[in-house]
Amino acid sequence: MYEAEKLCDHIALLNEGKIVEFGAPDEICRRYNHQKKIHIRLKNGEEVLLEHDRSCGERICEFFLRDEVETIHSSEPNLETIFMELTGRKLEK
Repeated sequence: MYEAEKLCDHIALLNEGKIVEFGAPDEICRRYNHQKKIHIRLKNGEEVLLEHDRSCGERICEFFLRDEVETIHSSEPNLETIFMELTGRKLEK
């Protein structure tokens, strides 16, 4: 799935021969982003988890202004996670 996510413009997720999802990989991942969280790791090792809404903008800005941010990530799922959600099973290798 990682390769499909990086290399393909559009993908179809199949379950028992039926298309259960189709589209651009990044669009599919955003569509199934139920968590909508922002994960921030500060330089002091602290992990901060914020709701992805307007209120978190000021906190994120404060962290950056104080030069405290080591990493920042949003919570979009990958295609494998979405496949498991849609089909109830893991990918077979």
